[in-house]
Amino acid sequence: VSFLHVGLVNASDECVVVFEMAEFSRVIARVVAGQIAEQAGYEAVQDSAVEILSELLIRYLSELSVGSHAYAEAANRTDANVTDVFLALDDMGVSAEELLAFSSSLSSEDNTFAHALPQYPVRRPGRNVPTFEAKGEVPPPHIPAFLPAFPDKHTYIQTPSFAGHEQNPEKQTQAMQQQRRAA
Repeated sequence: VSFLHVGLVNASDECVVVFEMAEFSRVIARVVAGQIAEQAGYEAVQDSAVEILSELLIRYLSELSVGSHAYAEAANRTDANVTDVFLALDDMGVSAEELLAFSSSLSSEDNTFAHALPQYPVRRPGRNVPTFEAKGEVPPPHIPAFLPAFPDKHTYIQTPSFAGHEQNPEKQTQAMQQQRRAA
């Protein structure tokens, strides 16, 4: 299970909340559903209605994502572009003109959140493996110095898995044959 850290900054202190990715999406969808209801003129909305609207929004966006991804794959691309999204919207029965008309009817205050949202999905920084240069080691001649250095020797030196283990393969074979004869 991957987790997501969301930082909400208050005037007095900083509050960090941990969500699962799916839960983060659901919370954002609930906020958006509430804003849509407010824009439609409602003063209050029941929790069940917000939950249903947020679920519909998540399903709608999932269907749009799957459709645009399919169009991108059909064009031998790994990432979808605006054309793929418009084609997927057309498949869903929404025209680009309707979408542009709706977006132009919104004011800049209609689509803001109370708190700044983190980039979604949050990507954790990778491990920083030291290079040969950083460790001050000289790499073998066929390896550039900017590549990661070899691990410490204790991590790859061969150690027997149990005491008395024979390292020579010929002697191992002889020992197994003797055990079979004895059995």
